[in-house]
Amino acid sequence: GAAAYIDKMIFGAERLYQTPTCMEIYDTTVPHDPEGLLGTLTSCFMCFLGLQAGKILMLFPDWKSRVRRFLFWGVVLGILALILCRGWKNGGFIPINKNLWSLSFVLAMASFAFFLFAFCYVTIDVYKVWSGAPFYYPGKYVCSNLYHAAVTGMIVTQLLPIYFQMDYSKI
Repeated sequence: GAAAYIDKMIFGAERLYQTPTCMEIYDTTVPHDPEGLLGTLTSCFMCFLGLQAGKILMLFPDWKSRVRRFLFWGVVLGILALILCRGWKNGGFIPINKNLWSLSFVLAMASFAFFLFAFCYVTIDVYKVWSGAPFYYPGKYVCSNLYHAAVTGMIVTQLLPIYFQMDYSKI
């Protein structure tokens, strides 16, 4: 496919993953790197769509306009995913493929994410039907979480060669 072709042209076939999981699914012997360049670009696009959700929260103060925009993005991205895969998992112009993080997969997952985010926003923040637990604990566990973050940070700096040193005398 296009992802393997681009990776071979840029990185060379010897640098690709030789036994990916898609070999079993598609009965192929061609090496492929699921975390290749094309997959990285679609991952960046997914992050951009998450940024859009954050911008909606920041720019629109009214909850109805926020939810309307979340639902709009969900519908538009879902329609684009359906067009690309023609409504079939393994069909269309760009089939839905999680291993490759195909564009249709990213659009479909982002569509579901916008719908889920709209649902959670309405039930948690607007109507207060659900507190968000066990995923959200404001204030109550902040000190213990900061403590765990500090301890984890000290451990990680000992294990990884990359970290920043600070001059604490100037704080």
